[in-house]
Amino acid sequence: MELEDLVDKYRSSTRLTKGLLIIFSGLLPALYLWVNEAESLEFRRNQVETEVAQERAKFEAARQKTAELPALLSKLTSIEEDLKKAKLILPDTIAVDSILGEL
Repeated sequence: MELEDLVDKYRSSTRLTKGLLIIFSGLLPALYLWVNEAESLEFRRNQVETEVAQERAKFEAARQKTAELPALLSKLTSIEEDLKKAKLILPDTIAVDSILGEL
């Protein structure tokens, strides 16, 4: 069939046939994607969802560490206060000779 024959056939067809041909030609790209590209797109989507879940887990771990930060800071200040008290009580140098002499 030549192009002129196809054009004549199209022109002589009914409105319903013309409409169906237009709809079918409009659906061809979607059909191509569904048949040929769907598997790779599904694989990529699953891969991205896995990456998102991993990043969310990292975010939640960081948020939990951030929530623990005030408690750790208060513990650090109490340890520093205990260290200051110990420095006041203890001598600056170790007096090994005097300790051995007392024994």
